Amino acid sequence: MNLFMENIDFQTQPEEEFKMEESKMKVFISYAREDLATAQKLYKDIKNVGAVPWMDEYDLLPGQNWKIIINQVLKKTSYVLVLLSSRSLSKRGYVQKEMKIALNLLDEFPPDQIFVIPVRLDECNPVDERLQNIHHINLFPDYENGLNQIVRAIQAKGLQPSEQPPETQPLHDAPNSGKKPGAATPQFDLSERIKILFLGANPTDNMRLRLDEEVRSIDQALLSARFRDRFDFLQEWAVQTTDLPGILMRHEPNVVHFSGHGSSKSEIMLENSLGQSMPVPPRTLSKLFAVLRGHIRCVVLNACYSEDQAKSIAEHIDCVIGMSDAIGDRAAINFVSAFYQALAYGKNIKTAFDLGCIQIDLAGLAEGDKPRLIQR
Repeated sequence: MNLFMENIDFQTQPEEEFKMEESKMKVFISYAREDLATAQKLYKDIKNVGAVPWMDEYDLLPGQNWKIIINQVLKKTSYVLVLLSSRSLSKRGYVQKEMKIALNLLDEFPPDQIFVIPVRLDECNPVDERLQNIHHINLFPDYENGLNQIVRAIQAKGLQPSEQPPETQPLHDAPNSGKKPGAATPQFDLSERIKILFLGANPTDNMRLRLDEEVRSIDQALLSARFRDRFDFLQEWAVQTTDLPGILMRHEPNVVHFSGHGSSKSEIMLENSLGQSMPVPPRTLSKLFAVLRGHIRCVVLNACYSEDQAKSIAEHIDCVIGMSDAIGDRAAINFVSAFYQALAYGKNIKTAFDLGCIQIDLAGLAEGDKPRLIQR
């Protein structure tokens, strides 16, 4: 049995139709029926810190296959609280299967990332070595102290700065990296779904770009990676300048990717109502991101001469990538495909950036020094 701290629309069963409120914490609580009273208390207390609970006894609709629902929810949750007691560990049944599913999902996460949180209700010891190796929380003898530890753990979400390990030291610090001395390297928490929003503009009065090929390469790169199920690749085409605020508010992305032309004045080119070029000055775009930065942690300007634009946006966004000069289609496509593939393998943004630059070199193109990473 389980509790799931989330606002889910269960009117439809297919996994792709599950709707999760992005701003709320998603916490699956695995428990045995004998520990129902403690699970219910924990459910109410976690709800009070801002989560939206779902409990099978109250919210599971008649006629739904609860085994299917539990499997789908486990794959989409941010955290799993496994309630351990002498009774649950000695019991056979679906509660043991829930633990195994959660632990198998844990194998797909980076080793330093929180996903499964063992919670002991009494003096018990799990047999599974994987549970033994995870630091547990005790709800006894001091329930309030244990609850505070749980809340602290599940609130460690979103983009987390982490020190870059020795094996991934920056490969292009000069001149590609705009990283400030001592700044942490941002990394996405893959227990959350990451939204990449592609904004394409290919004005009719300018040279046509291979934007469709770029989208295909990004999509294939994400699909080939280990954590592909954690990424949503959204697309908006023929973007007009007046469309931008509405698009950002509607999608609430974590990564905004612009692909199109850039001017020598570091202006990105969107479209007007006639499909012709419409420049967006750097300060204007910077002010837009200042107001609507929301969940955005990275902006990629895959356009010529966009470095100054990137610097302006980086006043408000953690990481921004721009191009220092004109860049060819092949180099631009090679860069972004390697960049997003690395993110979907759990690499931090700086490492993904470096791998994108290396990919340009591996393709035999003399443009690996043109991408620039600017960190706030």
